[in-house]
Amino acid sequence: MEFKDCIEAKGKPDAYGYGLVNDPRTTKAHRLAWIKTYGDISSGLHVLHKCDNRKCIKPEHLFLGTNADNVRDRVAKGRSHRPKGELNPKVKLTVEKVKFIKQYPKTYGYRKRLAEMFNISVDVVSDIKSGRTWQEVSS
Repeated sequence: MEFKDCIEAKGKPDAYGYGLVNDPRTTKAHRLAWIKTYGDISSGLHVLHKCDNRKCIKPEHLFLGTNADNVRDRVAKGRSHRPKGELNPKVKLTVEKVKFIKQYPKTYGYRKRLAEMFNISVDVVSDIKSGRTWQEVSS
C-alpha cells in the first residue's frame, strides 16, 4: 500500500524518526494527532502508521493496535529491530560456528574455551547452549 499524501510533523524527529511536539510536554506527534481527531488512546495501545512514515500525522494514515500488532506490522514492513542470525550486521558468529558451539561437549571450562575461540563472551556461549539465542539453528 502506497501513501503519497502524508502530512509530516514539523521540527526535528526523535532518535527513532518520529515527529515530536510540545503540548505542553514532549509527545510523539502522531499520538497527539490521533487524540485530537479520535479521542483518548486506551492503555496498552499504540498508534501505528498505515503509510509507514514515522513523521506522518495524517489521521487517515493512523490506526490503533496492541504491542503484538505493532511488532507484526514492523516485521511485515521489513523493519524488524534486530535481524536474526547472520543477517545482523553486528554478529560475530556464523551458522556453522553456532552449530559447533551447540555440539561442543559440556566439560569443565567449556564456556571459557568457546568464548576465547570465537572472541565472544561466556554469556553468549551460555545463551546459545541454553537455547535463549540462535534457536533457529539446530545442532
